[in-house]
Amino acid sequence: MANRSKMPPRAERSQSSSLFGRGVRLKQLGRKVVVGMISSMTRQKIAITLPEEQVAAARQAVAEGRAASVSAYISKALARRTAEEEMAEIIAEIYAQAGEPTDEDRTWARRVLGVEP
Repeated sequence: MANRSKMPPRAERSQSSSLFGRGVRLKQLGRKVVVGMISSMTRQKIAITLPEEQVAAARQAVAEGRAASVSAYISKALARRTAEEEMAEIIAEIYAQAGEPTDEDRTWARRVLGVEP
């Protein structure tokens, strides 16, 4: 493991920083820094109980090549959920600082994004 003292303080990291000079990019996301998927991430085996439909969906994803394994499929789903929760926190912070968007703001955004009702 590389010496962590080479790592800049969290607040000083930016998108152009690299982790220990190995090209792993950091991304500032609100107050958090996302390091991306690290292949040497520690893994832990657990047993979970899922509805049959979810197990079937995970196995189907593996069969279709959309996931390397059922574990990978579930891991990606959990990572997506974590990202959604973090984004919800960021949006809540924005709303706390700037207020909720008005109906006029929402109409403008839908028009600009091409998703008018």
